[in-house]
Amino acid sequence: MRLAILMITVIVVIALAVTLIPTDLFSPDSNSNSDGESAYNLVRDELQLATTGYLADVYHDYPVVIESSQRTIAICELVGPDELLREVPDGCRVANCRDIDGIADCGGCADTNHYEWRLDDNGNVYSVCVDVVAGDCAVADADGYQGTWP
Repeated sequence: MRLAILMITVIVVIALAVTLIPTDLFSPDSNSNSDGESAYNLVRDELQLATTGYLADVYHDYPVVIESSQRTIAICELVGPDELLREVPDGCRVANCRDIDGIADCGGCADTNHYEWRLDDNGNVYSVCVDVVAGDCAVADADGYQGTWP
């Protein structure tokens, strides 16, 4: 008798769970480009770690192009076999593929990409979305994922 009551209880709990749990709980939001946004966030986090590591361990300053009034990240300072990044992250524009003098080009960047990566005065990485074709970015010149990648 106890076994029968236990089995009925289990069946009722499973039936309620199946009925009450939304079917789209684990599906991507239909209003977002989850792959592009995930890639954007990955690059942003990677650059934040690398620029912080550069400040703390390498030169005690941020890796920005000296001539840049916008504090554009000089990714060539971060890339190399013994550096903080092994290769240039996806999605970087040509303005980022420079050393701190603004000269060297370490490759891997393209102006067909939409994001130029910069540092604010506190060392936080942010991006500026640049329209390659008018209307590419949800909000041009704005920080954050703007609905397009790379």
